[in-house]
Parts: sequence; C-alpha cells; structure tokens
Amino acid sequence: MATTTVAPAKRPKLSAVKLGSKRFVAKKGTTLKLTVSQAARIRVVIGQTVKGHKVKGVCKRRAKKGKRCTIKVTKRTLTLSARAGANSFKFKLPGLAAGAYTATISAQNASGKSQAITIKFTIKRR
Repeated sequence: MATTTVAPAKRPKLSAVKLGSKRFVAKKGTTLKLTVSQAARIRVVIGQTVKGHKVKGVCKRRAKKGKRCTIKVTKRTLTLSARAGANSFKFKLPGLAAGAYTATISAQNASGKSQAITIKFTIKRR
C-alpha cells in the first residue's frame, strides 16, 4: 500500500497594501492596491474608534455616566477575490460618515490560514 504525503498549504502573504488616497469622499471612493503571494479571498473589515463610558466594567457607547473609554466599532465588512500577484480594487464606502477609520485587511486561502494588515484612512465630507 502506497502512502502519499501532501505538503501543507502555505499561508498567503500580503504585501504592498495601500490606498490610492488616505483621505477621500465615501461615495466616490479610492483604489485599494495589494499584492498577494497566491490566490486568496481578501476580507476587509472597516472599523472606527468611538467614545463611550464604562458601566459595570464594560465600555458602552451610548452610556452617559461613568469613566470615559474608547471602543472599536465594526462599520462594514467587504469580501474580495484576489489572484496571485498585484491586485487593484475600487474601494467605495457609501453611507459612512466623515471621520477617521481603520481597515483590517486579511488574506485567506483554501486551507483557511490568513495574515492581517491594518491601515488608517479618513473619510472627508465632500
């Protein structure tokens, strides 16, 4: 009986991740450029840090009393398909208010392994 060994899938590597502009209007958007070592599913989680107050040891966004704190709120999640090599995607976020945000970008291949990179950007009014 012959046994075959399968090499474990390598985790995709993200590199050269950048936005065409760090400040843009949400409706018009910008370009997200990245390079990935192998074909992968790209997940982009858009988050914003907001102010809150601690209630019973937990930071609550809408609380009026308590010690001040900050909490990260997920505003949007995007899923994109990337091929091996350089990729470019239109990055539009209609409906998001003006302010500072972060985008956590992760690449995931068929074996489920991933790597994440976080970039900051600002949405301006018009």
